[in-house]
Amino acid sequence: MNLKNLIQTVFVFTMFILVGGCGSTSENNTETENNFVKAGRYRAEMHMKGQTLPFTIELTKFDNQNYLMTFVNGEERMPSDTFSIVNDSAKVTLNIFDSAFEIVFNNDSFKGEFVKYYKKDDYRIPIEGELSNDPEFQLNNKEAVKIAEKYSVKFVDEEGIVTESVGEFVQTGNDVKGTFLTPLGDYRFLTGVVDGDSLKLSTFDGDHAFLFLASINENNELTGSFWSGIHWYEDWTAIPDPNATLPDAGELTYMKEGYDSFEFSFPDLEGNMVSVSDEQYDNKVVIIQLLGSWCPNCMDETKFLAEWYNNNQDLPVEIIGLAYEQKDDFEYASGRVSKLKDRLKVDYTILIAGNADKEKAAKTLPMLNNVIAFPTTIVLDKNKDIRYIHTGFSGPGTGDHYIRFAEHFDELINKLANEEI
Repeated sequence: MNLKNLIQTVFVFTMFILVGGCGSTSENNTETENNFVKAGRYRAEMHMKGQTLPFTIELTKFDNQNYLMTFVNGEERMPSDTFSIVNDSAKVTLNIFDSAFEIVFNNDSFKGEFVKYYKKDDYRIPIEGELSNDPEFQLNNKEAVKIAEKYSVKFVDEEGIVTESVGEFVQTGNDVKGTFLTPLGDYRFLTGVVDGDSLKLSTFDGDHAFLFLASINENNELTGSFWSGIHWYEDWTAIPDPNATLPDAGELTYMKEGYDSFEFSFPDLEGNMVSVSDEQYDNKVVIIQLLGSWCPNCMDETKFLAEWYNNNQDLPVEIIGLAYEQKDDFEYASGRVSKLKDRLKVDYTILIAGNADKEKAAKTLPMLNNVIAFPTTIVLDKNKDIRYIHTGFSGPGTGDHYIRFAEHFDELINKLANEEI
């Protein structure tokens, strides 16, 4: 062997030893690399439609090999699934949703994409984050205008369709928290700042990414822009109005003329057909919940209903969830709903009712005037007559609205449960 060949042989053998040879395992590589992944608070950014949406996560070591990523929206803490880091990469499944972060760590930072797998198009949004205690929004002007606590709001989409809303906010110095309530639900926990004469709000719940920006004029009126994900954009305006209200959520959905009963038959997660007329629902109040595992407002309502149901087992009341999922595939849908039930500790029955498209959903329940919102809740008395229909849901991010809904719900169901047939 000449000197040149000897040097090449020594170099190849040395490289073989350095990378661990063919006998090395990804576990060894993972453990080595994971020593460089730092737990703590991360300031993250999502880059969508030319805008930057900031959000906060907390990265913790769950056990020797797994991590947990928790999304922080003001007072809310929303954990991901636990995940492992292979070499420097991770796929972080986001709570109950069919979405994930596909990211690469580099010591105290990460880069990658937010992906929604259930979308037909290639739904990917660039994201990045770094270990930092910096606030989500950087202030350019600490002299903050004082905004109103309550606004009458109009959102206008790119087709000119107007949605009436109510904005409610609490401001402390530059910091702001609050939400927008619409006839179909709320925008959950929004946090942000007043930066001089500008309002900046954002949230990320694991499936929906919302960014609201607005200028504030001398009359405390707001003129702004709303971005969501890779497609959605709306203009919005808001006028201070302490008496701003929405249409009654109990009057938007109703039974059509010509129908005198609420009937359905859908498969449970094992494929067994279930109907509200089954013997197990005789002489009981039945709460019908229209939901989807992809829907954050439905997640909020499901948490509420699951806790209420578990705390009221002594009442003659049953809950049946009708799940409308993103794909017309029973295996996919039942898998998504199974995860929802497990994660949210749901002990009541959920059936696979159809597709999340509202027109298709309406055809499965022809007795209703329409299906205009997920969630929608239908309350049947012991005779299976409809006594109340609530469209949408005002979740915990709406403060007093959520408390009042819970009180009304509890009062109504207890009243119906104690009625004689």
